[in-house]
Amino acid sequence: LGNLYHHMLLASLRPSGGKKREYIIPSGGLFRFCACPHYLFDLLSWVGVAMASHSLFSALVVTTMTVYLGNRAAATERWYEEHF
Repeated sequence: LGNLYHHMLLASLRPSGGKKREYIIPSGGLFRFCACPHYLFDLLSWVGVAMASHSLFSALVVTTMTVYLGNRAAATERWYEEHF
C-alpha cells in the first residue's frame, strides 16, 4: 500500500491534457525524508518475499534490487540538487 500511495502522489504531479511538463519535487508521505520512498517499499516487498521463500535466489534478488534502486535513488537526489 505504501508503494501505491507514493506512486499516486507522483502521478498527481503530471499535468493533464498533454501540457508541457514542469518538474516538481514531490512532497507528502515519505518524500519529505527521502527522494524515492516508492523504491523503499519495493525493497521491503522483496525482503518479504526473500524471508518467506528462504532461498538463495531471493536473497540475490534483494541484493541486486537494493544496489540498483539505491543507485537510481542517488541519481534522482543528484538531479534534484542540480535542478532545484
